[in-house]
Amino acid sequence: MKLFFKIFLWFLAAIGLMVGVVIFVTRTFQADPANSRFQRSTRNQMLIYSGTAAQIVAAEGEEGLRKFLTRLRDVEPPRRVDLIGTDGNAYFGSGEDLAGFQQLITRTRESKGAETDFTSEERSLAAAPVLFPDGREFVLVLQWERTAPPSLFFGSWPANLRLIGLLLTGTVLCYILALYLTSPIRKLREATRKISAGDLGSRVATGVGKRRDELGDLAKDFDEMAERIESLITSQQRLTQDISHELRSPLARLNVALEIAK
Repeated sequence: MKLFFKIFLWFLAAIGLMVGVVIFVTRTFQADPANSRFQRSTRNQMLIYSGTAAQIVAAEGEEGLRKFLTRLRDVEPPRRVDLIGTDGNAYFGSGEDLAGFQQLITRTRESKGAETDFTSEERSLAAAPVLFPDGREFVLVLQWERTAPPSLFFGSWPANLRLIGLLLTGTVLCYILALYLTSPIRKLREATRKISAGDLGSRVATGVGKRRDELGDLAKDFDEMAERIESLITSQQRLTQDISHELRSPLARLNVALEIAK
């Protein structure tokens, strides 16, 4: 495998590992704080609902309260709304499966405040006390389908686009970095081939640029070596030419003398 692909794959693996660590940390350490904030927000919202219900029953009577609870039930997302009396019967709502609400209702009556139950993976529960003007006490219970918290990289088109964009950006950066690191090596290889083919004037430093790393130093050392080799070979060729010239001159005079002697 070429060095370029090795560097490219190692960079890509490092970025993939970092993305995996970010996803793991996000899901592991940020899930609980997010759930805590959601529970506090749900309790505050339930207190608003219960306070509004008490104000409506005092101003508009029980008929106005039923209209308010009906609107509360029909808003998006759809939810189940029950108003449970102290006798355990449903003043408003279907009144079905109240046994699953008893623990939450008991906690709500004891604390006199809003309570939540997110232990189930399929549904979420919240309850708050409601006091009628005549002194009757009720517990407002809301139930809705459990929804998972929004994922940073999975579960929706925007999340998938973020993941794809991150991977594409990482791939492009890895390619550019691998190309930047291996470019001087390719140029050194090309210059070596040219020198071996007889082109002693081939140099690398001009193609490498003003790099100040180890590859830049290697390119400078290669150019110095090429210059010394070119200088030595040039000196050898000049010496050979001079010797050949010096040898040709006596031989020429001897040939002339032999011709005269004949």
